[in-house]
Formats: sequence, structure tokens, C-alpha cells
Amino acid sequence: MASKKELPNSLWAKWILEAADKAADKNPQASKTYSRASRSIKNYSVKLNHPNDALALNGVGPKVVKIITEKLKQWCTQQNAEFPHQVVFFLFSIKPLGEENKSQKKSASVKIGKSIATKKRTIEAQPSGSDFKKVKRWKPNRRDAAWGILVAMRSLYGIESASRYICKDTIIKCAEKYCDYSYSAPHGNSTNRTQWHSGKLLRHRLISLHEAQRPRKYFLTDTGFKLSTSLATEESIPNLESASQDFMQRVQADAPSPFKAALDDRFNTETNQPTVQPSPCGNLVPSIVDNVQPKVWKAGSYTIELILDNREVSSATDRDGLFKHCRSTLQKSQGGQCKAHQRALAVGDALWIAVHKETGKEVVLDSIVERKRIDDLCSSITDSRFHEQKARLKNSGLKDCIYLIESSQSRANSEKFEQQKIRTSKAELMVLNNCHLHITNHWKQSAEYLAMRTGVLQEIHQNMDLALIPDDYIERSTYLPLLSALRKRHPNEYWVVSYEVFDSLNDKSANLTVKDIWARMIYRINGMSVEKVSEFVTRWPTPRLFWDEFHNQENYKNATSSTAKKNLAEWLEEQLTCDGENRRKQLGASLSKKISDLYSHRNYHHPNH
Repeated sequence: MASKKELPNSLWAKWILEAADKAADKNPQASKTYSRASRSIKNYSVKLNHPNDALALNGVGPKVVKIITEKLKQWCTQQNAEFPHQVVFFLFSIKPLGEENKSQKKSASVKIGKSIATKKRTIEAQPSGSDFKKVKRWKPNRRDAAWGILVAMRSLYGIESASRYICKDTIIKCAEKYCDYSYSAPHGNSTNRTQWHSGKLLRHRLISLHEAQRPRKYFLTDTGFKLSTSLATEESIPNLESASQDFMQRVQADAPSPFKAALDDRFNTETNQPTVQPSPCGNLVPSIVDNVQPKVWKAGSYTIELILDNREVSSATDRDGLFKHCRSTLQKSQGGQCKAHQRALAVGDALWIAVHKETGKEVVLDSIVERKRIDDLCSSITDSRFHEQKARLKNSGLKDCIYLIESSQSRANSEKFEQQKIRTSKAELMVLNNCHLHITNHWKQSAEYLAMRTGVLQEIHQNMDLALIPDDYIERSTYLPLLSALRKRHPNEYWVVSYEVFDSLNDKSANLTVKDIWARMIYRINGMSVEKVSEFVTRWPTPRLFWDEFHNQENYKNATSSTAKKNLAEWLEEQLTCDGENRRKQLGASLSKKISDLYSHRNYHHPNH
């Protein structure tokens, strides 16, 4: 048996044994676990420096490490010693005491690093004295999903006109010939996971990344470019070397980081004039329109399907009633030709899609429905969701926006809500927002209306071709101008985008810009209306622009005096006074004073702010 001085970790083992004794009565299983950990630590022949180092031993987990850490901190305080630092990437051999003479002398090498607190990683090595086994660089199996994606992206990088950023559909179309699986159909027992899911593995390994903008476009990192080049060489793709040089030159010269470009646009734009500067996107749209080559879906090659938002309910006690009634009505009226599905929609409560009969690809048709019960309509007017929802419908790019209002005739509703508000909102929808308005008396009538509308669209599209805009040409910043320009130049074409791109473009949170968040911040100031906020963020698109201009005023330096505060408020009021235009967009003296006081305070403890 080893002597006491040969046990370098006996103090730690003693602390864990004490914890085992305390837990013996209340939790015998925990006591047994602590005892096993104590023996493992005690018999370990190498001095452990940091508590996390013990994670490599059998029977030692995070709870044991936590106990050792607390006890070690107390011991260091009593001994006036410094708490030990963890050794990063320190390699040592596990050799318990008393096992030197066993026949099997194979040992395990353990890598202790920053990640050891979450998991332990064991690398088997040869017997003592030999070199450690090197970790292999990851490489996908031949013709699996990740292989196909990498080879496709590398081959697309060799095209002269290719961009560094490639959309999903383009990658899939090229990757299918290098992979034995389908990227669109579910694989194995999964009902919704396709082989495109392997893209997450590539992003996890920092081989392929995607932009923060919507719709997502993907690009290869330096590591991914090298790996994909070796895979493409095995696939005998020609001219890789020359294509690599040409592409990297284009990347360095013409394709700055999208994140840097976005930040430059946000913070370096000169907008000190009251008028709106022309958007740079407006100059790009004509050139994009000239290059767009739509994919035409011939009439009869697709079917029409209704998509209902899965959060739409008929009542609090019947969550599926609306969908079931709509589906049953469709089956009776259309004989099963039209289908209905439920999904989480990014915008609207119902819309219609066209599904290609051969490929199964989905595109969004030009009709969308926002369903409102009368009580929900009134509450949305009160909390301003009404205006936000109308704006999101407009930004969707769909021409046929329908407001479906379920109006109850009960006396309770008549007494609870002001009828004038309801009438005003209905008139505003039709006159100002160019929306169609349809009123029903019950949710069943709403379901029947959606089914009827589905049948009408089915008849309309029997002899209509669809012009699908390729995903490569779509970005959030140019989407609406591009769609408008295409409709003007080719009015006889029915322009559509894929469902996936539409859902990505209209995601509620993913597309928020600095200007959007800034507008929400300003809107929280009491007295700011939608019109005032719109004019304010047009004048100052970012907080930084407003902050710099406001703080550069001479009166700001003396903002503690009443005269300086008054001058700041007057200056702010003048900035949004545009030649006697619509007064609803002007701040006024009282609101200007409130905003100027807010941004000239040295602290914000005042209850009114």
C-alpha cells in the first residue's frame, strides 16, 4: 500500500469523503458516488493543479468539482495562498497507484483545456515512450450530404459570374449530382428533416457560414475553401487552380464583408439634410431587372393549396375548429382537388401557395389574409399593433391584402368598444391602405370564405403561367423595388417568389434594422405618433446620427440653464417643420421640449422620463 506522502491529492480526497459522510443518511446513492470519486482522486499519482483537472478521472463529475472548488477557496483564504490557475492543453498520463506491475500497461492521454468543464476528451496513445496519436482532420464521407454541399459550392466558385454568397436553391441544384441522397425529401424516419440539415454540421465546424441578412446566402470560410478544393479534385472538376485565383481576386476586390458593409451604411451615411437621400438600392434595381431570367411554371404544372397559421383558433376551447371546418368545406366543394395545411406563418393568418407537381417546390401567390375578431381589432388599435400589422402586410410585397373581420352582434361588444373606432379603421383599410375588407358573423363563415377563395384561385390559375424570380436576385433591401419594377416592365407576367424565401424575408425579428429598432425606441416617448416617428427616423435614421448632431449644438454645452434648454427644444422643433406640411408629422413645442430634455439629462432618475 502506498504511504501517505505518496498520495499528492489526499486533501482533495478527504474533502470529498467528508461530503460522502454528510450525505450518507439523506442520500445514500450520492454518498456512494462521492466515495467512489474520493478513491479515484486519492489513488491518482499525479498532483492535480486545478479542480477542473479532476474531471478526467473516473467517477468525478461537475458536482464533485464544485465541492473541491469551494473547499479549495476556503483553504487558500486560510493559508493566504493564491487560487491555482488551470493549465491549458496540458497532457498527462493516467496511471493509478499500485497498477505499475499489471500485464496491460496501456495508458490514456487526456487533454485538459478550456472545454474540459463541459466534457472530457480522451485520446488513446501507444504505451509510454511512444508518440501521441494525431487527431485526424475532419472530412465528409464520399457522396454524403456534406460532401455534395462542399463540392457544389466549390464548383460554383469557379464560375466567372458567381458571387461569393450563394443561395440555398442554387447549392442544392448543383449538389444533387455529387450526393446519393435528396436535399428536399425527408430522410430516414424523420418527417421534416432533409439532408440539407448537414449544413449545420459545416457551420458548426466553421467550414461554411451564412450572412445575417435575409434570405440567407452561404459562403465558404478559408478552411472550407481548402477542404472543398480537395473534394472537388477527387470529383475531377476541371480548372480548379485558375478558377481559385480568379475567384479570390474578385472576392478581395469586389466583395467586402456583408457585415462591414452593413455597418458602414448605418454609421457613415450623411443624412444631415431634412430631405430623404435617394436610396442606393434604387440605382441597382434597373441592372438587376435586366438580368432576371424567371423560371416559368406552365399552367397545369402546379396545384393551389391554402396555408393557415397554426396559431389561429376558433375559440379558447377549440383550437383546431377553424382549420378542420375549412378543410372539410374544401373537400366538399372541391372534391379534394384543393388542400389545406397548417404552418407558423411569418406574416398574415392565411395565404395561398402553388406547389409544383414534379419537384414539390412551393411559391407564394399574390393573396394574403389577416383575420381579426372584433375584440382583437379594437385591442390592436389601442396598443398600436393595428398599424404595425398593416405595415408588415405592405412589406410582404403581395398585392391582394384581405382583412377578414369577424363581427359579433352581441350587446356586450357594442357596449365595450367604441363603434366609431371600428368604423374608422374599416374605412382606413379600404381607402388609405388599399386592402379588401370582408366581414363575417362567425368563425365558421370565415372558414367557408377561405375555402371559397381557394376555389376561386384554383379556377383563375388553371390557364395562368407563373414567373418565379430566382432566389439569387432577392435581398430584403431590394426586394420591394425589384418586385415593383418587374411588374411594371412585364405587366402580363404573374411574378412569384419561393415560399422559403418569402418566409425568410418576412420573419418578424430577423429583418429588424437599426432604423427599425430606433423607431421603436422613439415611439415609446409619450406623444409620439406613427407619423411623427416616421418623419423623425427619416431625418435621423440611426441613434448615432441624432446623438452627434444634438450634442454638437452650442446650447447642449450649457444645457443646465433654462435658456439653453429652450433653445435646444426650438432647434429640435425646427428640424421637423417642413414648409407648413402635414402638421401630424411635426413635433410641436411641448414634445420637442420633452425629447430635448430626455437627451440632455446627465442622469435618468426623474420619474417622468
